[in-house]
Amino acid sequence: MVISTATLKGQVLIPVQLRRKYHIHKGSRLAVLDGDGQIILRPVPENPIDAGMGFLKKFKGKSALKVLLDERAAERKRDG
Repeated sequence: MVISTATLKGQVLIPVQLRRKYHIHKGSRLAVLDGDGQIILRPVPENPIDAGMGFLKKFKGKSALKVLLDERAAERKRDG
């Protein structure tokens, strides 16, 4: 864990290791989230379309309708 100190303006230094890991550079946008007593900084992708590429690969060529129908059938089996 690295401890950083806030400036008078509320600015906080993000350690270089984390900036490199998450590709944060001058002008990068960060989402600031508040929840459960924590402040979370999440990098906002420069191009959300490119960032989402591959998101649906887990369905391996199934159509969205086929996935939905399979999920509904599984629900009916569980609910009896």
